[in-house]
Amino acid sequence: MKQLLKNAVVVARNSSAEIDSRVEAVHLLRLGKLEDFSTVFSELLAVTQPVHLQTAVLSTLATFVSPRVAVLLTKRWKTFSPRIRARAADVLFSREVWLPTLLDSMSSGNITPSDIGSSRLQLLANHHDQQIRERAAKLLASLNIGRRADILKDYQVTLKLSGDPANGKKVFKQVCSGCHQVDGVGNTIRPN
Repeated sequence: MKQLLKNAVVVARNSSAEIDSRVEAVHLLRLGKLEDFSTVFSELLAVTQPVHLQTAVLSTLATFVSPRVAVLLTKRWKTFSPRIRARAADVLFSREVWLPTLLDSMSSGNITPSDIGSSRLQLLANHHDQQIRERAAKLLASLNIGRRADILKDYQVTLKLSGDPANGKKVFKQVCSGCHQVDGVGNTIRPN
């Protein structure tokens, strides 16, 4: 078994291997211990990896019960594309033991409540655990969901503001560069 898992790690990391072989290798890693493969999983969740491989890693992580799964996903959250964030959210919501780490990350600002969505926060606001309920309700209130017309009206004034290129570059680097590239900054994963 040890050799099988060792070989699976080699194939999963091999960017020259067929994607189906790499995905199959990632799925084999669920037979081992999370602690033995945390670094591998983290590497394979990089935005430069194929989406199918990242999705396979998330599916494999979902089979573990360890709180370390939630820590790994929330720490890497900002590097995920929107599609991978949605799948990572599915994983985090699949085990109650991971919800406090998710809520901690949202409270700290690492994950924005809008990344998770109001419907999911509403589910947590009705959770059977009182602490989860209270924390989710607070985050849900921070979303300040209003009517679309009112929101558009509120933002009309910004159309008359002059931009700050330095601040724009900073925001791009923090928010967009995981998938997009401008002036040599970022990754060319999505259209630019």
